[in-house]
Amino acid sequence: MNESKSNFIVGTILGILVYTFVCVSKCPSQWNQVCMGKHKIHVHHWLLHVIALILLIFIPVIRDLAFLRGVLVGGIIHGLMYSDWYVFFKKC
Repeated sequence: MNESKSNFIVGTILGILVYTFVCVSKCPSQWNQVCMGKHKIHVHHWLLHVIALILLIFIPVIRDLAFLRGVLVGGIIHGLMYSDWYVFFKKC
């Protein structure tokens, strides 16, 4: 296995582990949830990581960092493991 693949795998595992230990049953971080009137808009961390991966295409200096891509993919995998991963609007 080449170094790039192993860096990606390590990054992915680290991304999953960080979210697993930081976001327990009630994630303490709510910065990505905004109330507007009676509705709460929740921009899930998996979606933020997808956006970050897309933005990496335009940043040549860090685009090829396999470890960083792995961390972002780990965040996506972790976020999609929630039962409400598809819910973007809730009541405040």
